[in-house]
Amino acid sequence: MSLEITSESPDQYKRNTSNFDSTLRYDTDFGYSKMSSICNKMIKNSNITLNDNILEIGGGTGELILKYANYTRNIVVTDINPYMIKVIQQKARDNKNIFYALTDAKKIPFKDNSFNVVLERNLPLIYLDTFISDGTAIKVLNEMKRVSNDKVVVIHQNNTPLQRKEAGVHLFNESELKTILEDDLELVNVKVINAVFSNPFLYSFLEEALSREIEKICGDSFLLKRFSGCLIACGSKMG
Repeated sequence: MSLEITSESPDQYKRNTSNFDSTLRYDTDFGYSKMSSICNKMIKNSNITLNDNILEIGGGTGELILKYANYTRNIVVTDINPYMIKVIQQKARDNKNIFYALTDAKKIPFKDNSFNVVLERNLPLIYLDTFISDGTAIKVLNEMKRVSNDKVVVIHQNNTPLQRKEAGVHLFNESELKTILEDDLELVNVKVINAVFSNPFLYSFLEEALSREIEKICGDSFLLKRFSGCLIACGSKMG
């Protein structure tokens, strides 16, 4: 089995892009509200300013970048999927401070210390159990650290047990993310916060079928946010 994320075919890239926003519900009021909440807390807790230049790894269709584009100077957004990049370019056509790069996260094509802030959100490569166990995830995170001259931000959005079961994604808790940034990346001033109303412990008391019914009943309502987790972990290379 190949561990290269470039192993997906161009047809698969296209299919992934065509239903990306609808599948993850970014095209709903709930999705907009959730991403706005994540963005606001990321900016506040990572101390992002107008003087920063940012590199986002795995930008998807730009649902986060469009939220923080007005809060910083220059942004380079990357993805390995060219169709995702095209969608971001279309959405952000009026934003003059956003630039684009088709990039494999394991080989980021920028020099050391090129950006004030390097962030990623839900990059599957980092959260899949296979890539955690074979060390590939740490390699990606170290690439992020290498091209940052200050902050590294990890946004672990899909951290509910139900999402993990469906996507094969590892469920990190706050202490695990803090340990990764402090011990594996050797970052300082590490902090981890909840960006939305996450109560993952409830899933330990609920059967999967019941959890699915609750999510179906909640629809786009506020209550669903309590079953949608997001952790933001931030650390710095400088003391």
